[in-house]
This record gives sequence, structure tokens and C-alpha cells, in this order.
Amino acid sequence: MPGVGRDRAARDRFLADAEVWALGEGLSDLVAGDALPGRAAQAVPAAYVHFTGLTPSSRAARRRRCIMEFARSLLGDSGRMLGLYDASVSVPQRGRDPTLRAIGGPLSAAIESYQSEWNANERP
Repeated sequence: MPGVGRDRAARDRFLADAEVWALGEGLSDLVAGDALPGRAAQAVPAAYVHFTGLTPSSRAARRRRCIMEFARSLLGDSGRMLGLYDASVSVPQRGRDPTLRAIGGPLSAAIESYQSEWNANERP
């Protein structure tokens, strides 16, 4: 993958280019969805392949991407997937986001606390 494993200046340029693409053309292409003109639609997978290192034949690199498949494909054929909220976490592929396993309890507690406070404030 370009920019990875190279000198610091090349890596920094690659990351800067990726950020510019992701916040510019990449974002506008994503928002346009099916309304994206044909030629531009063909360029989207090429940019994903360039910036992610995915193979062009990977389903996640094609126009329609499922976020779970994308998280699984980033680690290749290792049988592991990255977390959607924390990519430093990887677990064997089992169909669930590994970071949700860690945050499920605290998130549930926070929602219940919020709901209790909201209900208490809504009573006459």
C-alpha cells in the first residue's frame, strides 16, 4: 500500500492525501450514491483500493460497501476483523463488531441512567 512502510515524509504525504480525499471527493461521492455519474462512480473503487490497500476484487472495495465487510476485509484472509469504534481491537470474525462487546455494558447503563433522569423530569 502506498505510504505504508516508507519513510516518515512519504507516510505523512500519503496520510494527508487520504484525508483530503476522504473529506472532499470521497465524502461527496458517498453522499451522491447512485446519482454519481458513471465515470466518477468507476473512480470510487480505485480510490478505496489506493487508500485502504484492499484488493480491487474485494467486495468491500467495490461501489457498495457494507461496513462490517469492510472491517473484516482490512485484515485480509487472517480470519480476524477490526472494531468499528476502535481499530486497535481485532477478534476472530464472528459477525459482531468486537468493540461493541466491550462497550455494551457501560453504554446500556448510560442509556438507562439518561432515561431514568428524563422520565423523572417529565412527571408533573
